[in-house]
This record gives sequence, C-alpha cells and structure tokens, in this order.
Amino acid sequence: MNPKVSVIPTYNYERYIERAVDSVLRQSYESIEVTVADSSKVTGFPS
Repeated sequence: MNPKVSVIPTYNYERYIERAVDSVLRQSYESIEVTVADSSKVTGFPS
C-alpha cells in the first residue's frame, strides 16, 4: 500500500495554485491526493 502524498500550502498566492497542482500531477508517483491549504482570508476567489 502506497501512502498518498501531496500538500500545497499557500498564503495569498492563488495565482500559483494551478502551476503547483499541475506540477504535482505530472510526477511519476501514482498514489496522489492533492490538498491545497490557503491560510489567508484575502483571495481573489468569491466566498
């Protein structure tokens, strides 16, 4: 059993999230679970 690995911490960097997720998905390791954690309250996304 392979553990699932991938956490992308961010802080007001929503412009980099797509690039970071794409980078994770291009890896050769196949057991992936992506978690994006944005600890900021100020983002460009609607609530």
